[in-house]
Amino acid sequence: MSIFGTMKTGVSGMNAQANRLATVGDNIANSSTIGYKRASTAFSSMVLPSSGGNYNSGGVSSNIRYSISETGGYSYTTSATDMAIEGSGFFIVAESREPGAAQFLTRAGNFARETVEEPAGSGVYKTFLKNAAGYYLFTPSQATASSNRFSGSVVEMPGNDIQSTPTTAGTMKFNLNNQTEDGATWKTSMTGFGYQGVEIVYDFTFTKDAANQWTLQITNQETGVAVMPDIAVEFDPVTGELTTPTGTFDIPAVANQNDAITIDLAGSVTQNTGSTIMSGGLNGNGASAVKDVIIETDGSIYIQYQNGSKVLTESRLMLATVTSPDNLNPVNGNAYSASNTSGILIANDPGTKGVGNLMTKTLETSNVDIANELTEMIESQRIYSANSKVFQTGSELLDVLVNLKR
Repeated sequence: MSIFGTMKTGVSGMNAQANRLATVGDNIANSSTIGYKRASTAFSSMVLPSSGGNYNSGGVSSNIRYSISETGGYSYTTSATDMAIEGSGFFIVAESREPGAAQFLTRAGNFARETVEEPAGSGVYKTFLKNAAGYYLFTPSQATASSNRFSGSVVEMPGNDIQSTPTTAGTMKFNLNNQTEDGATWKTSMTGFGYQGVEIVYDFTFTKDAANQWTLQITNQETGVAVMPDIAVEFDPVTGELTTPTGTFDIPAVANQNDAITIDLAGSVTQNTGSTIMSGGLNGNGASAVKDVIIETDGSIYIQYQNGSKVLTESRLMLATVTSPDNLNPVNGNAYSASNTSGILIANDPGTKGVGNLMTKTLETSNVDIANELTEMIESQRIYSANSKVFQTGSELLDVLVNLKR
């Protein structure tokens, strides 16, 4: 048995516990970090060959492992761009907006809007989604498998868009008074929108012709001009249900002004006591600026405008899975890169089997258990102290050996 070997064994034990304390320190420091995955230390013995009655002490080596596949808890937020994954998938992120930028995987879904003028001085603003670590949300061009990176681009949306939606359809649900005298009229109006958000008010005037028979005239309120030929409206004399027209009719389009508008009367117009509007209206919206970004659980990304309308963007969120997530290489910002042992990366739509479900207005917290970390800290401290005693004892034995000469 070598005294120097014993001292080196004690040193290896102290080094191993120092690594363990380092992981505990990192875990505690990041216990409130969104998407953080705890690190742990695994030990393995180092054995030297021994012969006869001589035992050669070896030591201990430490290996750092990351519990990447272990899910943390969830917390709810009010931000529409905060996301979490229920399952084994990862968000795909890029280091920058430049083509060819390094790509990583992350569970940190605390994204926020970043609106920039691009190109600079162009007056064109674009909005990107960037998480707290500075990574941009990336979307592959299609569902695919790859060894280390995907083809596609960062999620991009208009940042200063002014949008209007022309009216294309409408419904009318109302009741006409069966006690109205012949020749009397009842009028209501609905507001639609033409090109460039121009507001158009349509007057709908019903004139009683005879029992159960009316004539509908539709005019542009501003000009007072009829926008189409009059329509005969008839009701069943027993039930009061609409019999004519039986389907829909179109308000014709006007060149450079508005699209054709399909009006549905069937099943929603009746004749009974008292004329009243029950529901209905025209679709479309006037000019409105961008208000927010809405991400649906299927990965669809919409722009929400201040008038309440939302428009589907060309970008679509996909999630990635990897064969062996615990073998990914960790990088700064709670992100991970592919390694030789992590396996193939696969990008797919949220909700696809094996990928997991996307949760919005939700964040995944770290998977660190503070009580467990403090317990490991105390345990590691005691073991470190014990190893130091081994080293100290070996040093004292060496002193005894040296003093034998005296």
